Amino acid sequence: MPPVEEPPPDLFSVLHPAPNALLDLLRGRIDDAMLSGIAGADYGQEYGEHLRALRSIRDTGRVPVPFEWCPQEVLSLTRWWKPGQTSDYVTSEAEGHLVRAFSCSALLRGAAEPGNADFDFGERDALARALSSAAALGADVERAALQFLAWQSPLQAPDEPGRGWSAIGLAMLVVHLGGASRDQDWLERLGWWVVGRAEGDGLGSGGAYNGLDYDIWQELALRMWIDIEALPHGGGRSLMEEVSKLIV
Repeated sequence: MPPVEEPPPDLFSVLHPAPNALLDLLRGRIDDAMLSGIAGADYGQEYGEHLRALRSIRDTGRVPVPFEWCPQEVLSLTRWWKPGQTSDYVTSEAEGHLVRAFSCSALLRGAAEPGNADFDFGERDALARALSSAAALGADVERAALQFLAWQSPLQAPDEPGRGWSAIGLAMLVVHLGGASRDQDWLERLGWWVVGRAEGDGLGSGGAYNGLDYDIWQELALRMWIDIEALPHGGGRSLMEEVSKLIV
């Protein structure tokens, strides 16, 4: 079977695609102090406007269309948060991962709205950091991330930035979250689709990446390689091995 960029209609149904799975899970864990801290991330500039927009996302689960400067700027800045840092509103590494994951998930969900197509959300970096923080926060967050990607990835247009990386991230989560129990024929079909998406995005072995988070992708790829060891031998495992080699 050759690589394919467009997936069969039934490929993702077993993953229970859900557009708001990740954002809904995370927003319920963001308290007022964390939200205030995010709102002040741009040296406190336009704090009130940022806070109102952020509170709407947290309380309703709906992202703005169009996604204006308030709150995109502070979400983008918080995306770069290093979870080991502490502040008045982040008192532990776990809270740091939570704040970063929430910010990244809001950006990714916003980028998926057709009405926000003209905005630059830095999706590849946001996805890398969302996946890294999801891994730190636990399996429930990773399952929600998988459901989001199972909804988002098939809908991405050919010219949409980073769609090969979304496919790779999806494969990483599939393998990590019970990959050994997956039907191996299905896993092989998924692998061909991921390879096709990666090739369509200009990625080869050691895929070119012009973002700032290649080290995070490398860490995720190493984890995937370890997870692959639990897969039964066959076409599915072979394809996932090829996917893991896209990042070296």
